[in-house]
Amino acid sequence: MKRLDELEINEIFSFYSNFFKDFGIDSIIVRLFEKYSKLLEEFTVKCEMGYKIKYGTMGRGEIKWGRNIVYGWFFEEIIFEILKMNPNIKQISFYGGDMSKNFIYESSSLKIDIPGIKSSKPDLKIELNSGEILCIEIKTAAKDIYSIKNSNVESLYREFAENNVLSLIIMFDLNSNLYSIENMYYFMNLTPFVNKRMEGQLCYVFTKPSTPVKNLINEDFKNLVLLSEKLNTESLKKLKAENIAKSTGNKKTLSLIKAKISVEKKLENFKQLQIQVKSEIEKIKSKNPEIDTPWSEIYKKLDI
Repeated sequence: MKRLDELEINEIFSFYSNFFKDFGIDSIIVRLFEKYSKLLEEFTVKCEMGYKIKYGTMGRGEIKWGRNIVYGWFFEEIIFEILKMNPNIKQISFYGGDMSKNFIYESSSLKIDIPGIKSSKPDLKIELNSGEILCIEIKTAAKDIYSIKNSNVESLYREFAENNVLSLIIMFDLNSNLYSIENMYYFMNLTPFVNKRMEGQLCYVFTKPSTPVKNLINEDFKNLVLLSEKLNTESLKKLKAENIAKSTGNKKTLSLIKAKISVEKKLENFKQLQIQVKSEIEKIKSKNPEIDTPWSEIYKKLDI
């Protein structure tokens, strides 16, 4: 399967229609297709006029960057409509930083931005019939690689630290029509790795999807609800401390906390990078048993 951002939106429409064929929501998908076709068309015109993405495209180029954003919004809205039909959910709303699902075009600077895109909040917020409130982060995979950025996981913990709301991540495998769900507790005993596919960012390996996507409409989220005391971790305490310092206006302590968290993140990145480099060196050595041959001996063989 091609990368989604290599597909035209009519191809995405066909793909999503087939992916969600068991839900009887063809008319909804058509409506969303029309909405996002217009949005992407306007975006493309602006790019042709010389507009650039305000904070960069991470090497993708404007059009692929825009497609990636728009197709993600399209998918998220379909999931929203499906969960609205779930009998276990009392209420659902969009919640993430890009909940407006639109672009801002700054004519003076020829820049394209997204309202609230810098927010790290999860995508959706639901209230179960049983009263529990949960946030949901939606992720997709199309290459049989299931990984979650460390920053995404941290945002779930931050949501709990700031608002005492538990979060879940739903991973959809676009190739197999399967999904998997994990709660915040899943990540507590995992070690992140340096992911070259994601610009060297720290990521976690996620559970391979195994549940048919048609089951989503009856998913019982209650069994994924955690007791908050299970999350009383050191990393969570640090986020709570940051939130308290911010809310009380203690600027000096807030600055100190942010600095300490930043340094610890960099040290963790450095530690994981060391582990990866060491592993790569060992692989090279295993394939080259004479790797410790002195350079002087090599020069001698080559008459240098």
